[in-house]
Amino acid sequence: MTAQLYKFPEIKKVYGYKIPLYNENEIFITITVMNTFGHLPNKITENTLTSLDPVLVMEALTRAKTSDVFSSNYKRIIGNILSQIESVELRN
Repeated sequence: MTAQLYKFPEIKKVYGYKIPLYNENEIFITITVMNTFGHLPNKITENTLTSLDPVLVMEALTRAKTSDVFSSNYKRIIGNILSQIESVELRN
């Protein structure tokens, strides 16, 4: 008897990002950055922050960190936010 090999379809993994904001300062700075560098049609608030695409938030934070708009203290906090971003696998 000969063996048969069955090829199963390869599962494609989809990844997203999780941006943990641990205190009011991080939330305030992220909202300020999105309203300054996000180029969105509506202003961002605490209520609408969670509806944003994390990639847009990461891009805006990165632009803010290299700009001259914010102080070195804010840039340090922005750096902390960027360093805490996690890549997570999304379920299909």
